[in-house]
Amino acid sequence: MKRESATIQVTDFYLWLKIMSRIKWASNLHVLSNSKEYTGPRWIFRGQANAGWSIESSFERKVLSQYAEKSKELEYTLRTKERLSIECYRQHARGFVVPEASNGDVLALMRHNGVPTRLVDFTEVPLVALFFALEDEKEKGDFAVWASVADTSQNSYVIGAKKKVNPEVLMRAKGFCAYRKPQIELDYDMKSLLLWDESDRSQFEELLCDTRKEIEAPILKYTPSVLNNRQRAQRGLFLSCTKLTSKFMPAYLAWIGVDSKSISEGQNKDRDLLQANGFISEEFEEVKLLKFVFPAALRRVAKEFLDICNLNKQSLYDDLQGVSEYVTSILESKVHCVNADRNV
Repeated sequence: MKRESATIQVTDFYLWLKIMSRIKWASNLHVLSNSKEYTGPRWIFRGQANAGWSIESSFERKVLSQYAEKSKELEYTLRTKERLSIECYRQHARGFVVPEASNGDVLALMRHNGVPTRLVDFTEVPLVALFFALEDEKEKGDFAVWASVADTSQNSYVIGAKKKVNPEVLMRAKGFCAYRKPQIELDYDMKSLLLWDESDRSQFEELLCDTRKEIEAPILKYTPSVLNNRQRAQRGLFLSCTKLTSKFMPAYLAWIGVDSKSISEGQNKDRDLLQANGFISEEFEEVKLLKFVFPAALRRVAKEFLDICNLNKQSLYDDLQGVSEYVTSILESKVHCVNADRNV
């Protein structure tokens, strides 16, 4: 039986890394098949400190939750309020917002500085998602990393690449290498953020400027036209509901074509779905959404691995706040006492 989604209990951290490398560099789950075409989707990732959490925006969690009735009038009111908040932020943070910044650029800056917005953070790098799943030291239980397709059927760059490049050449370029990626994959990744989907960006900007604007798609991808330090370091991008009164998770499942029932059913069924050599190819041939649940016992080994990879607040935030939090974490970490009387 082929699956749309699965919830997988991770018992071997290094096996999870192997699976992530297959998803990331092969760009699909047909890794054990004999497919001759480059049909795989782009994959994006999100880490969450609590495995029991659903994916939601900070706006949904802190603002929308206050309203019981989700009407058209409320949608218009909330979008008017959103637009006013952007203008207010633009005015009061003039030293940090360049005059030519679009409303989307300002909204992204608001999101990175703690203001509730409709934007939901994702990344193109699995280990960055893992870092954010472990960032909150207050959380001590199971944590999760989501991996999902990113609706590449409408991605203009993917469509163009598939037309220009011979599929067999792409297949030869998809071999795994511990030290370097194939050149064609490297070129693709370098261009991917800025060419993510320009039509989505323009639609999202229109949405922020016109409070009466309606868009049929439930979700839009958004990457600011000018990436800030954090987004460059984190290879970050945003997804957003086109309606402020919509909850993110149902809208996202509809967008990628996954039945919500398959998520809840998978919670109890999916246990030993990983093998030493990777996915069971036929079963995972059409998968679009994966939720990897890590037991709390793997927190330490995962953090140690991220430290080896130099993935920390200083490297991923790449600003003064990031450096400050990184140094603070060093000071607050527990260390073994050294015998002061010992001769060194």
